Amino acid sequence: MKKVLLLLVFFAVFGGLVFAEADLTTFPPGIGSGPLMNIGVGFGNNWGYKIRVPPIVFALDFPFRAINDLPFTLGIGAGFAMHTWDYGYSYYYSNSKYTRMSFAINGRFAYHFNVGVENLDLYPFIALGARLWLEKYDYNSSSVKNRSDFYGRFDFGIGAGIRYYFTNSIGVFGEFGYTGLTWASAGLAIKF
Repeated sequence: MKKVLLLLVFFAVFGGLVFAEADLTTFPPGIGSGPLMNIGVGFGNNWGYKIRVPPIVFALDFPFRAINDLPFTLGIGAGFAMHTWDYGYSYYYSNSKYTRMSFAINGRFAYHFNVGVENLDLYPFIALGARLWLEKYDYNSSSVKNRSDFYGRFDFGIGAGIRYYFTNSIGVFGEFGYTGLTWASAGLAIKF
């Protein structure tokens, strides 16, 4: 418990020092003049299944200055993943297979911190949308029929991200937090 408390105090002090000189009312230098796009691969949240197609994630954020001219973005996010699970041997389901294709689509709302570093973008975000999945059961049995099911549900995500641009338009990103299909993602960042 002492270690956790010490770690929290360290991050609070370090965060205070980092943001003490920050201008939190403008976009970071080099960010905020046009749309921002992320294309990458997600990690985590495989629900215990084998990953056939890792989560592929996409986000497109647009600068939005309607709230007191603060550095917000509104955007869309989407993702796709495919997982499988082999039943192995049982009396009825010898060598049966389960496949899940998952899709997520959401709206995103983010605030961008200006810590004074050129082309560095730090942002917390929330996401609201839907997660849809198609499940297919191949029982490999003459006594049990194969079946497919389609499900959907409301999804809420929250997280934090970082982008760093090496050129005027190309960089890398990382996002951590729940976004419908993953707990973390990383990949290519493009600035228009």
